[in-house]
Amino acid sequence: MKKIPVRLFLIGLTLLVSLIMVSVIQAQGDSATTVINTINSLRAQQGLAALQSHPALMQIALQHSQYQASIGTWTHVGPDGSSPRDRAIAAGFGDGAYVFLSENVAYWQNGSIMDVINGPWDDPDHHHTMYNPSAKYIGAGVAYSGDLVFYTVDTGSWTGDPAPTPEDPALSSTPSTSQEPTAVPVVVSTPMSDGTVKHIIAGGQSLWTIAAVYNISLEELRDLNELEPDAIMNLGDEIIIQPSYTPTNTPIGQASPTLPPRYSHTPSPVGPRGTTIPFSPATPSPTDNTASEPRFRTSSKNPTVVILAVIISGGTLAAALVISLRNKND
Repeated sequence: MKKIPVRLFLIGLTLLVSLIMVSVIQAQGDSATTVINTINSLRAQQGLAALQSHPALMQIALQHSQYQASIGTWTHVGPDGSSPRDRAIAAGFGDGAYVFLSENVAYWQNGSIMDVINGPWDDPDHHHTMYNPSAKYIGAGVAYSGDLVFYTVDTGSWTGDPAPTPEDPALSSTPSTSQEPTAVPVVVSTPMSDGTVKHIIAGGQSLWTIAAVYNISLEELRDLNELEPDAIMNLGDEIIIQPSYTPTNTPIGQASPTLPPRYSHTPSPVGPRGTTIPFSPATPSPTDNTASEPRFRTSSKNPTVVILAVIISGGTLAAALVISLRNKND
């Protein structure tokens, strides 16, 4: 009889260890603050003014990301059938003036905002939302469902509100002396004698515009210049478009360098609107506390840790079974 509490203790310990091991692993995603700062950094590369965070847009972006996470797919339609502009007006954006609004949505498995910007948002329509020179305000929301991260970005302005300018220090995140007010068209460089093609970055030029003009992929351009996905380019930086024709020998016995894996994203069709969720404008705006948002937010099962949890749980259960059999024999 004395061994029964020990068996129960081991079973309870097994359940506790399993729950702890599985719950400590969390999926990876960027905070709303990081989303806004990243987009403003990319705008600065093009000589555009930084977008200002607006409480109403922060509110609707967060709520819409949470809604998308609840239905497990992306959509621009709200739970009540509303459009992004409808939601912005309902939240008080524009104070009754005519509102201009554009929205980007996407989801990614354990993805950063740069994964999304370089993936499903790398097209003219999504660029317009992020790089529209007439936009003045921005809101960003991040939500999670399993290991999926759902991003929403809303940008806009309203009639009667002065348009942003890069020269206005109150609207720009970087000094205006480091930017040029107008974008300089990308002109294809002449190849050098050894076949090398280099490009010097001018005002308003970004890596994706340069890659498009030279007809190479953005990822290939980054690989050639060993640039990270979130690398910020400055005016006057020289980048390689095409390397020299001169062959390079790989020493015998050493493997040739390999490129990092490429990521792909296939957008799912717009999901169902789902059950109507009442709109709650009283939801606190994340504007004041987004700076403290952690990079890891939601539960996800890491295979290594889950296997370890199973081994520990199995061992503990086996011990409980042995004790039970001995107790029965006694």
